[in-house]
Amino acid sequence: MFKSELIYVQVNRDSFDCWNFTLNKREVYSSDKSFSSTRLAIADFEIAGEALSTATNYSKWKYFLRSKPTLIMHQRYNGVDLSPVEIRILQELSLMAGSRETFIWQGAELTENEIRQGVYKNT
Repeated sequence: MFKSELIYVQVNRDSFDCWNFTLNKREVYSSDKSFSSTRLAIADFEIAGEALSTATNYSKWKYFLRSKPTLIMHQRYNGVDLSPVEIRILQELSLMAGSRETFIWQGAELTENEIRQGVYKNT
C-alpha cells in the first residue's frame, strides 16, 4: 500500500504554513479571501477548507494512486489554548481538505526531530 504524506500545517491569520515533512517541502499559502476574524482563526469554514486543500496540494485526481495525507494542525493565531470548538473546527477542516488522519498540536512549534519522533501523537 502507499505511504501517506505527513504535512505539518500552522494556521495563521488568513494563511497556512505547510511543511510537507515527507517531501521536505515548505510553503506558505495566503488565501485571496479572508477566512479569519479578530476572534477566530477559522471564521469562514468554506473558504478555509478550499484554502487548506490548495495549500496541502491535495486533490482526488492528483492523488488517485496515492493515499490521503496525514495532517498535523497547529493553530498559531489567537493564543495557544484552544477551546473544544476550535479543536473540532480544525479536525473538520482537515477532513474537508482530504486528510486521512489528523492530529491537533497545541504548544511551541514542532521541530524536525519532534515530528520524526511522533511527539504530536501524544496529544
